[in-house]
Amino acid sequence: MTQKWPTALIEEWRGQFPVALRWNYLNHAAVAPISRSCFEAMKTLIEDVKLNGVVNFSDWYRTHDSLRKSAANLVGCRADQVAVAKNTSEGISFVAQGYDWHSGDVVVTSSSEFPANTYPWMSLEPRGVEIRWVEEIDGRINLERVLESIDSRTKIVSLSSVEFSSGFRNNLEAIGKVCQERDILWVVDGIQSLGALPMQMEAWGIDVVAADAHKWLLGPEGVALFCVSDRALDRIEVKEVGWSSVINRGRYLEYDFTLQPDARRFECGTPTTVGLYGLLAALELVNAVGIETISERIKHLGDFACQKADECGLTLFSARESELWSGIISLSVVSSASKIARELQQQGIVVAPRDGRIRLSPHYYNTEDEISHAITSISELDNAQEMA
Repeated sequence: MTQKWPTALIEEWRGQFPVALRWNYLNHAAVAPISRSCFEAMKTLIEDVKLNGVVNFSDWYRTHDSLRKSAANLVGCRADQVAVAKNTSEGISFVAQGYDWHSGDVVVTSSSEFPANTYPWMSLEPRGVEIRWVEEIDGRINLERVLESIDSRTKIVSLSSVEFSSGFRNNLEAIGKVCQERDILWVVDGIQSLGALPMQMEAWGIDVVAADAHKWLLGPEGVALFCVSDRALDRIEVKEVGWSSVINRGRYLEYDFTLQPDARRFECGTPTTVGLYGLLAALELVNAVGIETISERIKHLGDFACQKADECGLTLFSARESELWSGIISLSVVSSASKIARELQQQGIVVAPRDGRIRLSPHYYNTEDEISHAITSISELDNAQEMA
């Protein structure tokens, strides 16, 4: 492994993340630290606005165009299929509120989704839409049970690429194939994988990918990607319309209610420009390092964490076999996970308690030493609390 990731390369990666100077940060599935390049990009924009106001606004538009291209490269779609949203919830809500529902229609999702991918669908129940929940069993969502839940009334299947608590990775391609065959929209909450694992939206038959920037993409909060297929674009009515949604954007008194021909129709008005600068820098960093390299490194660190956990007598909850693994490592503990997480933070180790377990989510710049220290500390704190 050291030949693949020599010390100099790891130090170069770590140099982008000042957080590593003060924290053993293993919580990228929550809110990730931003890189130096992300910080500098946002600082540059803020300085420009402070000194020049709107004078350089044409640069803002070029940044927006560059962001679409970088995002498309990472997501596996076309640049004109990329829109910028405020967050994952907004992107999923675009679909939930914009689809032409009829009483008796069905949405298939799981019982273990993050609320961003539950409440938009639950809001449809007063309109007669049925939410069909596929139960998570032992930290896994059975693919066959997902497919068996699909019938002639199913209009949308919506799951996370990676489940936020267990770290289970859904088989996006297999579900996409069935959805394509049965003319069902396939909606993916990609926030727990985009920036950590490869994504091939078009090749895997995915119609919508919604993902905020502040987790594995290592970008700022309050800005997200909303990527939509041509098929979905034709079926989702734009419910939130503004001056930026139409073809006459910029020609303010030439009123023409003709929507933009692509994903830009979902961009209602002025975006968070500073967020665009930060997200672009984050995307450029991921693309520069390479998503395959990042994914391989995360897999290595996760396997190392699992091995160390086993040595320390901790029980692994997350799936690690074959294509089920992700960047999330969920460990069962006997004592209070919340208390362990608080005490770890006092030691300079940042993890998250989730569903009574400890969740680690290392990124590519983390080291084996950091993970070893964290796992050892978790074991010691768990044993100490159990004996108390």
